[in-house]
Amino acid sequence: MKTFGQMPMMEILNFSLSSKQTKSTARKLKLKIHGIDVHINEQIGITVAGYQRFVLTFRGLEDIAPKAEFCWHVFSQFIPNPGFQFEHWLNHLLYIFNQSRIRIIVFDRVPCIQDLLSFRRTFDKFQTLWIYPRCPDHVAKEVLTKFRPENKLIIHKNVPDIDNSITSNLDKIHMKTILELDKLLIMNSRFIDMFTQNISSRDINRFLKLWIAGSNGNLEMLFIQSENPTDSEINQVLKGISHENVADDVERQYPDWRNKALNWIVKGGFDIRRRGDGAIATITYVENRLNFSLSSKQTKSTVRKLKLKIYGIDVHINEQIGINAAGRQGIVLTFRGLEDMSPKAEFRWRVPSQFISNPGFRFEQWINHLLYIFNQSEIRNLVFGGVPCIQRLLNFRRTFDKFQTLWIYARCPDHVAKEAVIKFQPEKKLVIDKHVPDIDNYIISNLDKIHMKTTLELDELLIMNSKSIAIFTPKISCRDMNQFLKLWIAGSNRNLAMLFIQSENPTDLEINQVLKGISHEKVSDDVRRKFPDPRNKKVRWIVNGGFDIKRGRDGAIATVDYVGDRNFKMFVWRS
Repeated sequence: MKTFGQMPMMEILNFSLSSKQTKSTARKLKLKIHGIDVHINEQIGITVAGYQRFVLTFRGLEDIAPKAEFCWHVFSQFIPNPGFQFEHWLNHLLYIFNQSRIRIIVFDRVPCIQDLLSFRRTFDKFQTLWIYPRCPDHVAKEVLTKFRPENKLIIHKNVPDIDNSITSNLDKIHMKTILELDKLLIMNSRFIDMFTQNISSRDINRFLKLWIAGSNGNLEMLFIQSENPTDSEINQVLKGISHENVADDVERQYPDWRNKALNWIVKGGFDIRRRGDGAIATITYVENRLNFSLSSKQTKSTVRKLKLKIYGIDVHINEQIGINAAGRQGIVLTFRGLEDMSPKAEFRWRVPSQFISNPGFRFEQWINHLLYIFNQSEIRNLVFGGVPCIQRLLNFRRTFDKFQTLWIYARCPDHVAKEAVIKFQPEKKLVIDKHVPDIDNYIISNLDKIHMKTTLELDELLIMNSKSIAIFTPKISCRDMNQFLKLWIAGSNRNLAMLFIQSENPTDLEINQVLKGISHEKVSDDVRRKFPDPRNKKVRWIVNGGFDIKRGRDGAIATVDYVGDRNFKMFVWRS
């Protein structure tokens, strides 16, 4: 069972398809995943979301040959064909991953399914329903009627006449809608999040009075965001309501009922009390900080001093250029080209919005503005995801300085991928999800990570002087791996800490051939060691058994292992 637990997701899925017994064995592994999601647009996708994520894509409910995409370091597209249709695949995955229900169902664009009721009958419960802006109104309305989530409803567009669909006692409702008092009162959810064209002081005042009287008994958090600047004033909102002013420098922690480890920071506000049970509500009003930062040099500096937390700033290049300030309150700006001065803006403040002040900035000015106000010294990810809208990549390269990671997706044309690798040298990581020929001279940098899909050659592996190397290749050669280990013992790849090689096809690699002529020590399979990740001190890799080999010069020990018939692993322990 431990040997199976070490297999990558792809191998476990293939194993589970062999028989009823292997299916049951896979279930007993109790593999950890975030959940199973279903996406509906021109195709149907099933996503098993986790550290080793994979996606099955169907052309319709009857399709018995779905495309498989495994994201285990780098992409692969292969899977046995058991002749399953969508319903059988979904039930199989829910079973082997011990999931009682689907996590998220997403409707995006025009669905490939004509009969939604038949589709609904293919599964039982699901937690969350997402409807994106590109989903047509009539489809969105039908979906809300026929697909009732257990926990959350998220609608990124205004869908009229759906009051009957939002009365359920859900944990969350996130909606883009025209705010009406009656609509707000019938939402008996714990967390209500609304994006609307305008906020009426009169309606909010009336709502608070009704809440004091006992309405919305389940409500714990309410967020309302206005698309347009509003004349809503707090004194009008609180008119006729007894309240207590809390000083702005007072910080209180509000416990999130969904996650005990999460607390919301509430600064200042106005406290009001409900008559029946004595519950206290804190009311606050927050302005749009990005628009505020565009007002003047002083406001730009003020926003920078707030030290707002984001994960990083990413740039995506395909038919358009996108800047993504990724965080809990994310921002996406989409440009038609480098000279576009009116980008489309999407504020992901729980629900998307499409509004922003227009300062007349081009891409270069926008990227510098965002890096400045969010205190970022460099771009996090630079992603080439398709045919770029930019003709001269060198001009684009001159618009920014450093970036951490270069991603090249499989849809990026070969000539563009090669030019990107040559002209865009990342500071830390290089991830290439396709084979790009003749780039050996550009992968010799001392990066933290290199993840590549390539035809593995020994010379190519030897010039990668990175800490973490992950390679997806058609086949692994015993001779090459044996020679590589001997050269490592002699002093090559001195920075290497972790090496993962995954073969696309079953290989005849044998560990005794890999270790031929190499002094080594067999570690028992029941010995479990924790390997510290060199990039993140909080992460530990579990190493079960393996074979230890020692480098004489510095005393470093490498644990090598071969799992299944496709995966070679190497961990280097420093003395």
